[in-house]
Amino acid sequence: LLFDAGKGFAAAYLGLRFVSAEPLFLTLTGLAVILGHMHSIFLHFKGGKAVATTIGVFAALALPQILFALLLCGAVIYWKKYVSLGSLVLVGSLPIILLISDQLDLLVLSLAAAALVINAHKDNIIRLIKGEEKPWRRAKTPETPEMTGSAGESTQVAEQAEALEQPEPEQPVEPINEATPDAQSN
Repeated sequence: LLFDAGKGFAAAYLGLRFVSAEPLFLTLTGLAVILGHMHSIFLHFKGGKAVATTIGVFAALALPQILFALLLCGAVIYWKKYVSLGSLVLVGSLPIILLISDQLDLLVLSLAAAALVINAHKDNIIRLIKGEEKPWRRAKTPETPEMTGSAGESTQVAEQAEALEQPEPEQPVEPINEATPDAQSN
């Protein structure tokens, strides 16, 4: 994740610092690094969903705006427990944040990045709609007080779980009563 963000940051920062601050150049540079991450030649044109790379690009070009978008993303992940939903909020809110903060030079890049990242998340979107997306944090085991609300309840749940795990005591097996030789003679 840090490497992906660093890659996006380095490409955008170096382009801005040493080549040009022209919006078209920055847009093309940002798109090149994002698309390069999504369709890497080193991975047979497969790659990631480019959320971290997008964060890196905008950290170099619009730091206050990406920080605000990250704040929204973090709030959604904390509230709803879905990283994919937080990522979608991040790329969806970034063009609006840029528009509000009058950073129109980066609007085309943010819209293109949003379209690419949203398209990369289409399977996640379907799972979110169906309620099948996996949450960021797994549910804690019943023994943990955080899940049950109180230590007393957690002890009770733990005892119930323990009782279910213990095998039932074996009953003595009685031999099948075969007919005795005396009974067969009658």
